Amino acid sequence: MNLNRIISCTFFLLCVFFVGSEAYGQAYEIIPKPQTQEWGDGVLVLNRNIDIQYKGKNDTISRSIKLFQEQLQQLGIPTTVNKKGKGSIAIRITDGATQNKPLEGYNLTVTTDGIQIAANDNAGVFYGLQSLRQLLPPVRNNDGISLRTVVIEDAPAIHWRGMMLDVSRHFYTKESILHILDLLAQYKMNIFSLALV
Repeated sequence: MNLNRIISCTFFLLCVFFVGSEAYGQAYEIIPKPQTQEWGDGVLVLNRNIDIQYKGKNDTISRSIKLFQEQLQQLGIPTTVNKKGKGSIAIRITDGATQNKPLEGYNLTVTTDGIQIAANDNAGVFYGLQSLRQLLPPVRNNDGISLRTVVIEDAPAIHWRGMMLDVSRHFYTKESILHILDLLAQYKMNIFSLALV
């Protein structure tokens, strides 16, 4: 129970510290810091509902989109997936050989027309969605969502990014461990070592 409080308080303090106003002039910080981020002067105003356009048939990416929808639902932001028409967020997979991008890399572009996430693999799409989630305001009001235009290019600097949890010396509930896994995924950690004995 105390672990859940500590994690929740830490997450709340990070949100308060790193996320200022949702207005035009604020450049949000993304954790971990992307390799490059170029902030523009424009503003994208999203409607009350965010449409995600994904025309592919990759089950892993579909699960990542579903998780992203659940995360936004917790913030009070409704989303829909649109496979045919144009959406507020367009997701596409690129060929890594032609783009010279490493695995797990992604490009996140916010323009006044919409949001585009381009990645070379499933993990890149997931990390792009998590970065986009950090750009969104932590509290939703009845107005539209204002995002400052930005171009972000990112890929992991190191392959092994993770945490070890020793449950043989300190007991954690299943819910606590699942919550820790969710937080690790949000911050783009890819390794979780669980010591049982």
